[in-house]
Amino acid sequence: MLLTTNLDIMIEGTLNQDFDYITGAESIDDAIDIYTSELAANDRADLKKEVLAFLACDEKTIESEFRARYINSFAPEEGKGLLLRILEGINSAERS
Repeated sequence: MLLTTNLDIMIEGTLNQDFDYITGAESIDDAIDIYTSELAANDRADLKKEVLAFLACDEKTIESEFRARYINSFAPEEGKGLLLRILEGINSAERS
């Protein structure tokens, strides 16, 4: 099992059913952008490392990990897409 402390905090603490209340966002995509842009540079770098390590796994492993970790937050089949979207948010925040 991958060590993903920063990703766990993001998904379970922010991208949950109350993401709109927590972030003020109207969509999960907006919530991702808000979350990643507000992180300190070192925290963003740590999150990016975790996301890239997760994406290095095959899709079956990603689905299995999402099923074990985040079943109440996201469908396991959406895991890779969510990770890619988080990476996009991180990269956008790094350019700003």
